[in-house]
Amino acid sequence: MKESDENIVVVKNLRVYTLGSSPKKLLDNINFSVKKNKITALVGKSGSGKSLTALSISGLIQYIDGLKVEGEVYFNGIKENVLELGEQEQNKYRGKMLAMIFQDPYSSFDPAKTCGEQLEEILDSNKVKFQGRPDEFILGMFSKLGIEKRLFDSYPHMLSGGQLQRISIIASVISMPKMIIADEPTTNLDLSAKKGVLDLLMKINKEFGITILYISHDLDAIKYIADDILAFDSGKITTQVSKEVFFKDSNSIFSLNVERSKQAGVNAAIGDKKNKILELKNIYKKFSNNSFISFRKKQEVIALDNISFDVFEGDILGVIGESGSGKSTLARLILNLLPKDSGTIYYEGKPVDSDSFGKNIYSDIQIVFQNPLSSLNPALSIRSLLKEAIIANKEKKHDAESIETELKYLLGIVELPEEILSKKSTQISGGEGQRVALARALAVRPRLIVFDESLSSLDRDLQMNILELLLKLKHELNLTYIFITHDLGISRIFCDKLLILHKGKAVEQGKTEDVFKNPKS
Repeated sequence: MKESDENIVVVKNLRVYTLGSSPKKLLDNINFSVKKNKITALVGKSGSGKSLTALSISGLIQYIDGLKVEGEVYFNGIKENVLELGEQEQNKYRGKMLAMIFQDPYSSFDPAKTCGEQLEEILDSNKVKFQGRPDEFILGMFSKLGIEKRLFDSYPHMLSGGQLQRISIIASVISMPKMIIADEPTTNLDLSAKKGVLDLLMKINKEFGITILYISHDLDAIKYIADDILAFDSGKITTQVSKEVFFKDSNSIFSLNVERSKQAGVNAAIGDKKNKILELKNIYKKFSNNSFISFRKKQEVIALDNISFDVFEGDILGVIGESGSGKSTLARLILNLLPKDSGTIYYEGKPVDSDSFGKNIYSDIQIVFQNPLSSLNPALSIRSLLKEAIIANKEKKHDAESIETELKYLLGIVELPEEILSKKSTQISGGEGQRVALARALAVRPRLIVFDESLSSLDRDLQMNILELLLKLKHELNLTYIFITHDLGISRIFCDKLLILHKGKAVEQGKTEDVFKNPKS
């Protein structure tokens, strides 16, 4: 049949509903096909149905609680409906014929094993045939695709997001599947790392003839990589056209009211600087990799090199840098989640790693991570997740009535409906998940919140909504922010001070407009 010859995936009448007394339709009568050896993009805002469609194609949607799925999905070479395959058949299908690259690479890897060990496990589990030793085969793939060989012996936490996403791509390719689904693989990366990942995907598509289904809300990335485009909005497909047609006549679902956000940033009063809340002096941190394989030498990477800065009460300090510049390492040192090699970090004059301070720091300093799906326990309801955080606040009583009052207060300040309490993190959108993560941080009544790339996985409209919420909460609750990002546009409208990192060094520091108008580096 012609359709089978041209297409690798055919989706017919796909519908997804939530279960319960008032079911909600998440995907409504989805019909489309994906051409072989092409890069097709699924485009749309957060919550439009892109990822649910991808999970349906992969068969992984059956593992999400509270959903009912109807329809048909046919993959090249499989006569049966993918949605009706047994677990054993689906595992073979995903391992050998279809692979996935997820948005957050850190949640896809075991932190206790090196990247090389985990890639070798994939070869073994998928029974991939090759000549020579497993590590030689994988390192040969590294060379062919232009990936640094030193990453083989690195643990996931030692790598930047861009580096680890390249390892994710290798993990998806080494079994030579017919198709790869890449679900928002670049939204957490800076421009340089993003281009590197997109170039790598395009190289894989051309050299190996692997079809790629690329999911994103990033129009620049889609314009760069895609051949064909499927546009989603509110659980429906609104457009299925070539890239050229789409960008010639693009609809308005991606419109962004930049002026609204700029005005919010301009009008944000910084307030009187009452006291120095945080002080970093000469912070130095390096990571070492001790290899047990003789032909690969011990490696050391300097993550932070002699970093010093102050944060005053009421500040919004933006920490900017490309992937691997040391931003996330800095955040973890501030919260004493990593040991530093030298230097001192003071919170209100006390070293954060002193025995007298201990875990008390977490009642004053909280962190909101990049991806809510990796920081919120998927086995617990939102009620349980928030209740845990409420009980962690030792300054308040915790009887049933007070907990319910606090739950309503937290939902109110982050502008979430009460019905979300019964859901799990896998059943809510990225924007809702980030508001839940913010509510958890606020439950202990902190004075300083560190945001580690907390908006990078959201589309522009959601980013602006969250920024406006953060400005509102800053003034209402007298909060201080450290805002870690690689997005220059957002940092300029939101932050009043900037620290620019490059390869572990502070290359710029000062008021936001001074840094943008008169850069020293």
